[in-house]
Amino acid sequence: MKRKLVKTMALGLTVAMLGSAFTGCSKKNDTPSSNENPSTTGTAQSEEVAKPSNLKFMINVGISLDDGALKWKEEFERLTSIKLDYNGPTATNDYYTNLDLSFSSKKSPDVFSVGGDKLPFYAAQGALADLTDLYKNSEVLSKIDPALMDSVTINGKIYGIPLEAGGGTITYVRQDWLDELGLEAPKNYDEFIDMLRAFKEKYPDKIPYTAPSLYENEAVIYLREFYQDATPEFTQVDGKWVDGMSQENMKAALQRLQDAYKEGLIDQEIITNTTATCRDKWYAGDIGVFNYWVGTWAQNLENRVQANVPEAKILQLPSIEETKYLQRVPAVVAISSQSKNIEGAFKYFIEYMHDGGEGQVLFQSGVENLHWKQEGDKLIQLPKLSKPEEVAEKAFVSPFYAVTPLNTNDKNIDYDARVNSSIDILKADNAQLTITPLSKSYAKISSDLIALKSSTISEIVMGKTTVEDGLAKYAQEAANLGLDTVIGELNQ
Repeated sequence: MKRKLVKTMALGLTVAMLGSAFTGCSKKNDTPSSNENPSTTGTAQSEEVAKPSNLKFMINVGISLDDGALKWKEEFERLTSIKLDYNGPTATNDYYTNLDLSFSSKKSPDVFSVGGDKLPFYAAQGALADLTDLYKNSEVLSKIDPALMDSVTINGKIYGIPLEAGGGTITYVRQDWLDELGLEAPKNYDEFIDMLRAFKEKYPDKIPYTAPSLYENEAVIYLREFYQDATPEFTQVDGKWVDGMSQENMKAALQRLQDAYKEGLIDQEIITNTTATCRDKWYAGDIGVFNYWVGTWAQNLENRVQANVPEAKILQLPSIEETKYLQRVPAVVAISSQSKNIEGAFKYFIEYMHDGGEGQVLFQSGVENLHWKQEGDKLIQLPKLSKPEEVAEKAFVSPFYAVTPLNTNDKNIDYDARVNSSIDILKADNAQLTITPLSKSYAKISSDLIALKSSTISEIVMGKTTVEDGLAKYAQEAANLGLDTVIGELNQ
């Protein structure tokens, strides 16, 4: 059977919000009337596009106020002559609540970020402008990898342009532990488990393997060696949508997890772990194996553990034979269906941020002589304003995750070799996650179904039930929730 790896949208909103937050948004976003959004029709960009005098921009990632967000805003306004109403990331976790409220009050931002897991929801509510024709007619965005665009395409429609490539994780192993035991890097699952057993025996006060939870919060991406070709999410088998929990390979994955947990090879606090607690354990030198993000994290993970354990060395592990690393669905930059100048926002904001020139440099690296400086043909990242011991790695787009190439040869960044090697390992063997289309029935039961999957997996892994009994109970309760109706809608 041919399987296509996908990512299911996880909705944290109540059914009441589904019916109220987007009151006034078009329910037929793919066929806007000519007097509402004429700019989204097939004649996109065939005529001169009116430049907006101001735009409202809202985003939940990127440069903070403490690191010069207002200076970045001023630089954007200077370069574009567009006044920007900027609402950036804050310390609180209320981005989507505020975004929903802005739509319900008809004061939505013109341009805003949407996580890949939330994209189908906002598209289904009519909150997002259909950018399909604008994208197809864009010379600037034609350089984006088609596979990346496919990962954010919903029923043939494009409602957002990737902010940056989704990125992914690889597995990091304590090389010094391997050296102490005389072990080679594992190439398959049997060798991987034997390595964890050796770690447990040699270092009984340490944790062989850790991860942040078993299902939610991208745990499927982190637990690559255990899930392998299985996924608890909705997935496609032979072109048909199915529930990954119902597949035979899921039984094998859960048995692997249960066995490893019972042996004490997996962190016994995995159920309650967060990425922060996992990182803290890793930094303390207590962890043997940790799957985490590539890029600058590869450098940080080694530097931080060496601050506490100077002799520590880190191996970046190529994927084992039974699995691939995963690239997550990227966050996108979308345009509100309530915007008065959709074409202008697309051309003068979204295209500008990927233009291969000054706009792209601004969105990637920030403000010259504040966040970076020019030295010959090199772009030198300057210390962060808030944490001078760290460099200003990006404004909103990581340069190594850029979706379009720079058209200049004088903005080269010399990354640490560990950064480059981690990205190379991910690129060498990965699968791109894609979005599961939203069904109306799933919108109603998503929170309950996600909670059911999470509790089922936890009970099985912790040994409170067998794999067979746990999945049988899940199947019955999922059916009672209306899972069959959801799958039917996904396959319409």
